[in-house]
Order: sequence, then structure tokens, then C-alpha cells
Amino acid sequence: MLKIYRARGVEVFAYRYPSKYSKTAVWVAYQLQSQFKKQLGFESRGVKFANFQVLRDTTKQCPGLLLELGFLSNPDENSFLSSKENGTRIALIILKILETY
Repeated sequence: MLKIYRARGVEVFAYRYPSKYSKTAVWVAYQLQSQFKKQLGFESRGVKFANFQVLRDTTKQCPGLLLELGFLSNPDENSFLSSKENGTRIALIILKILETY
């Protein structure tokens, strides 16, 4: 029998250690979480801090964030994320937050 993974929601990761852009990255992360929940109804899994290479390698040049915008193993989120219209909505939310920054 196929077991369906029911994890859901959005996570935003920022670099774990202080840097020149830490405060900005955390601010943008919280803004993104807030808007994904408010405008799209996404469950917030929170802003988290990590030492991922993609974050480490950008921290000296700009605020670095890693967005996890849902789980493809969750049928509802998979369907939502597969829609071109919803992809556009997500991109516009990201763009508006970055414009504010």
C-alpha cells in the first residue's frame, strides 16, 4: 500500500551565523513567511537558521535565503505548485518583498 507523506507548509532558511546581511535576510524571511500565509494560505513552518552551503556562499555578497515552498509528496501542495498561475502568484509575492527591501 502506498503511504502518502502529509508534511505541508513553507519554510524559509537564513544563514545561521552573523554576517553583514543577517538582519536583512531575517527581515525578508519573516516578510515572505507572512505573505505566503496571508495571500496564499500556506502553513508556516517558520523561519529557520542553517549552515547550508548555498547560504554560506552568498552571505558576504548579499542577504541569502533558501525557500522551501511546499512538499511535492503532499498531493494538495503538489497540485498547487504544478499550476502555472500559482507559480506566478508565488513569484509576485517574492518580487514585491524584494522590492520593499
